[in-house]
Amino acid sequence: MVESTRVLRQSAVRVIARREFEQLLRGVAWYLAIAATMFGMAWFLGNDLENLRRTNVLVSVNPFQVPVLTAVLLLAFLLSVAAVISVARDRQRGTLEVLFYGPIDEASYLGGKLLGQLGVYIVALPILLAGIAALSLFTGFAMTATLLGTLAASIVPAAAVIALGLLLSSLAPSVRSAIILLVVAIAVLVGVGIAATFIGLMPIENPSSPIIPVRDSLTRIAALIDWISPFSHLERVMEQLTIGATGAAFATAVRSLVFAALALAGATVALRKRGVRRHED
Repeated sequence: MVESTRVLRQSAVRVIARREFEQLLRGVAWYLAIAATMFGMAWFLGNDLENLRRTNVLVSVNPFQVPVLTAVLLLAFLLSVAAVISVARDRQRGTLEVLFYGPIDEASYLGGKLLGQLGVYIVALPILLAGIAALSLFTGFAMTATLLGTLAASIVPAAAVIALGLLLSSLAPSVRSAIILLVVAIAVLVGVGIAATFIGLMPIENPSSPIIPVRDSLTRIAALIDWISPFSHLERVMEQLTIGATGAAFATAVRSLVFAALALAGATVALRKRGVRRHED
């Protein structure tokens, strides 16, 4: 009985993953995202090349680091948007209720969603690599083996980003509220760090200034968010591999895996409590 349940769950995960994968690849939005990342990389490299010419610098260390990191972060962000919309859209359309009449439970449904969207990300990496190779030929900037490693390593934190989107989507009753949750989450994950940096740059002459405890609190909160945020994991693991800090990159990847597991567990509980029936806004 346990074996048959496991086989049914694995089959359900494969079906959901294939459905999600094909749905994303059939849409125009994903190809527009790929085009946007290519344009962004070309723009960053063009600026770097112009700056090198102006300063008469002949050598640039890791010229692809910032463009590739920006491209990967953009792809991961767009996947988080797709994940946030995903569950809420299926519930709103009634698809979720129909699916759960079959041998599908919350864990297999969310696991299939994660694998399907992660598959699309993996498919995008060779396209991204081909774009980097073309830019390398046009600019003369050399590709390195480290670049291949950083792209491969980005898969783990990208999975955590998708898991975060699935968690937010499972908490939301509708697509609109799911998008609002994503906006709030991004505002917290990014806005606190920006605010901490801004206040940290402010000159404070009075040691009893009330800004000091605010600055210290924001710095601690920003450090905590930076430690747990999957977007920070994605940025950090690529930067750590670029400088050869393999051990630190491995630790960051482990944190991403733990985050993804906790987010999926939370999404499973939220989906079970909220139910699969359609709700009105």
